[in-house]
Amino acid sequence: TITHGVYSLSWQEEQIAVRVNRLRSSHDTVTAQVLITSSAPGFVDPHLHQASLNLTSTAARKTLIKQLQEDYGDLAPWSALVAQLCALVLTAYRAGEPLLNLGELPPLERILYRLEPFLLEKEPNLLYGQGGTGKSLIGSGLFPTILDGLIDQLGMRSEPGRVLILDWESGPYELADRLKAIRFGFGIDQAVNTLYRFCWQPLMADIEEIQTIVAEKEISVVVIDSVGPACGGEPESAQVVLDYFRALRSLKVTTLSIDHVAKGQTDPFGSVYKTNSSRNIWELRSAREPGEDALHIGLLHKKINRGKLLRPRGFLVSFGEDGKKIRFAQEDVRDVPELAPAASLSSRILYALKSGKKTDLEIANELAKDVHEVQKALSRHRHQGRVIELEHGEWGLVSPAEN
Repeated sequence: TITHGVYSLSWQEEQIAVRVNRLRSSHDTVTAQVLITSSAPGFVDPHLHQASLNLTSTAARKTLIKQLQEDYGDLAPWSALVAQLCALVLTAYRAGEPLLNLGELPPLERILYRLEPFLLEKEPNLLYGQGGTGKSLIGSGLFPTILDGLIDQLGMRSEPGRVLILDWESGPYELADRLKAIRFGFGIDQAVNTLYRFCWQPLMADIEEIQTIVAEKEISVVVIDSVGPACGGEPESAQVVLDYFRALRSLKVTTLSIDHVAKGQTDPFGSVYKTNSSRNIWELRSAREPGEDALHIGLLHKKINRGKLLRPRGFLVSFGEDGKKIRFAQEDVRDVPELAPAASLSSRILYALKSGKKTDLEIANELAKDVHEVQKALSRHRHQGRVIELEHGEWGLVSPAEN
């Protein structure tokens, strides 16, 4: 079997298993790390042998066979076993991904999400924003809790799966405390089944080991916090960013990259390939008054390769009992003055009319927008059957439920 770049072979009668990973190709030479284990009775430790092996070298194969015969005798037909593993792995490695006939693929009935609407299934997703706005609270706190299947709230639909957090920012105890506080905020006693790895090397330099973890632990979602240190180079460099996304692609699972934005900017910091390579992008903004124990978070949809851009999503985050409980509730960003401008003018106009009929000038003053812009938007809404022009120049909603 081949999973996320890890080749696993087993000989059931001989009770031998071999894991092959970290394959490297140079000209006609292919080398790999080989781990051989046994489940035969009498072996307290299943480990038999581990080595770097040139899969294309007859001399290297003979050396490995000789060593196995000296150490373990006739436990297995070592010559045939090593020849098979080299032939099978080389064939699969050089064949690459299978060839598909696109005309034979069944059509997708809908866009597939791991966490709707924030994480497209088996695609690179990006969440970015200014420092200190709550990106990690959402990306490596709330989302893993929902994906663990413990929460069925907040208007999100999820396909539960195990999450792996790759952390270049903080440490395990900080994240463990955050997840615990979120669970307690929802009244959940059960622990979150989220795996964590402290990281310091660039993702590209560590990707083989991460591939192994993803395969062995059956990881469904990988969260990277954050992109800058994970890239391991200048974020303005196209090659550095492309290498990062190439490493993500090799995992073949849903990924969420948490990224920063330069002060005063509205796009992820660095190469434009961050935006180009991500298939689904959300910007996070937040507002908080000094001394308050509440944080208003707005998530703005910036890009999706399939489907339409969605309306902003908002959360009210409450911190209680010295941070030991973190509560989340849905919130309309149009209710938060600092976040309301992030919503579209058309959406804000409809929201303003929910409180009652208004003139175009009253709407413009309430939203601090030019009256001519408001008039154009009202005209579009009228043609779409959403609003109606009343007496005395006032406007009202056709349907009270319209938002």
